Amino acid sequence: MRRLFHPDVDAGRDGPGPLTAWAIVALLAVLHAAPFLITFVEGDFARDLYAALRIAQGRDLPLEGPVISWTVHLGPAWYYALAIPMKLGGSLTAVVTAIAIASAMQFPLAFQLGSEAFDRRTGLAWAIVLALPGLGSLASLWIAHPSVTATLVLAVLYALWRAHSTASSGWLAAAGAAFGLALHAHPTALPLVLPLAWVAIAHARRKGAAGAAGAVAAVLLASMPFLPLLVNLGGHANDALRISRRISGDMAAMSIAGIANVFVSAVWRIADIVVGTWLAGDGRPLAAWRGSAAALYLLAAAGLSLLTLRGPPRWRRAVLAIAIAFVAWMLFVAAIRGVTPFYMLYAPAPLFALLVALGVRGLALHGGAAGTLAGRALLAGVVAWALATSGARVARALADDVRVPPLLGAHVDLQRSDTRGSYTRLHYLSVRHLDAIGKRLCVDGRVHVFGELAQIVDSQFNVPAQIRCGDASNVVIGGTPAPGGRAYFLLQRDALEPRMALRDFGGFGFGRVDEVLVPRPALALARGEDYPSRTGCGAATRHDFAFETHRAATLVVANGLAITCPMRVVRLERDSVPVEVSMAADSAWVRAPAGPARWTLAVETGAPEALQVFTVARPADGASRPTP
Repeated sequence: MRRLFHPDVDAGRDGPGPLTAWAIVALLAVLHAAPFLITFVEGDFARDLYAALRIAQGRDLPLEGPVISWTVHLGPAWYYALAIPMKLGGSLTAVVTAIAIASAMQFPLAFQLGSEAFDRRTGLAWAIVLALPGLGSLASLWIAHPSVTATLVLAVLYALWRAHSTASSGWLAAAGAAFGLALHAHPTALPLVLPLAWVAIAHARRKGAAGAAGAVAAVLLASMPFLPLLVNLGGHANDALRISRRISGDMAAMSIAGIANVFVSAVWRIADIVVGTWLAGDGRPLAAWRGSAAALYLLAAAGLSLLTLRGPPRWRRAVLAIAIAFVAWMLFVAAIRGVTPFYMLYAPAPLFALLVALGVRGLALHGGAAGTLAGRALLAGVVAWALATSGARVARALADDVRVPPLLGAHVDLQRSDTRGSYTRLHYLSVRHLDAIGKRLCVDGRVHVFGELAQIVDSQFNVPAQIRCGDASNVVIGGTPAPGGRAYFLLQRDALEPRMALRDFGGFGFGRVDEVLVPRPALALARGEDYPSRTGCGAATRHDFAFETHRAATLVVANGLAITCPMRVVRLERDSVPVEVSMAADSAWVRAPAGPARWTLAVETGAPEALQVFTVARPADGASRPTP
């Protein structure tokens, strides 16, 4: 391996000083990690957090991990990993911070591996290219176990490099352990078994019995995260058989057009969408981005050509080996599933970044002064785009302008060419908001939640509050609170007049329910043990209600199970006069007058038990805004 990759360049004399290089790498890591803390919690991550919570509380020791493709389970290593910062930090923010740090470790790993295998400039270029807006930007948007895939892939490669270059059994064992974790990040890391086996065999031949022992240790450590699955070996074997049959069918149905779309998405389309979402909402910066990206790729291709034509044989072998590995890996990813979500491309992404970095390095080595200047300008441009994109995303989120590109979710298939579309603006709660709300749900007695607070707490199994205070948080959906009891709402700020909410959280107002107008039994929160936690509802039917208001307020009609059971307001009348309602998400609202009023309401829903009709008190004229 050393003969294959090590160049004829003195790393000590070439490239920036180590302090400068590490400062740039640290900046890249921060730019990557920062958006994690302004992201939201999606269904799969909520499931994972609940499992980790049970571990942290000492209530469960799961033997199965996340389900893949609704068929097979990974081992539980991810759940136990999340439980550590949850237990130590005592907050959702601590968990997400740990994931952000783990994901950002890909930059120092790429820098160190590139520096040792090639030279410092190559290592730095590799780390910089990894920061290109695009695929890596999505790891902090949809947080789940694949978010750490790139880091673990690079950890495997670095450990293998060290194992082979130093003949170290310890590094070989570390490579095995990292490989097992990489498979847990996502099974698309499976092609790493080939270099792992190659290095293990070479190590055993080189060091005899001691080398064979190191190879065995690597295999055992790679297998350890999966050992809990042996408890239900028969069931998992049947699942594996089913998914293998499905993969065979998907491979047979694979098309050239689908493969081409996956490649185009990996190297161009995803980055284009990301920049258009977070930086170029009005479309004007897109031309600059496309020009910059095209220049980077064209000049990198020229640099790779120079390396293969003018460079020593070891450079040609390196470029050829990495290019073949990347293409083969991408074909593997496109073939193993009929649908290719974006997160399946995390595993091969570091190899593409390395190819681009080698191309930029080739310009400097064989392109003369002009090539050196072009290479430096390209890398500076990448850093600038990374800074602009990450900075714009964080700034927009802090200003409640949360944008989600049309790539989120497993339903988006990169094998199709129609993955474009406009981004979606969200009202959302970041992890810091969720921790703050969880603190307010940690009170004595039962807490009734209404509006979008019910949806959020239900979909997240009340994990933010339970991290803080365990069973002391007793939360139910809707219902009628006892006299003096606590009933809280969360509504989009559009539904609330100034000074009405106790607290602002993102684009939402959080406060106390004034009066419940249509009594309904309280609903228990969803069970975290169930996946999916709620499976829908019956056919929508019409339901009619009558009630009265007696003082000025905002009247709200909400749906406590809006995520799975949509509701439609058919008609609302005040004193027999139709009233037009305002809508946001699955909540409707109108202003109630100061005097008595009689109301009739008709809704269509498959879950009438989840209907919530309540008021939010309107502050008196001149009254100050209430405090928490």
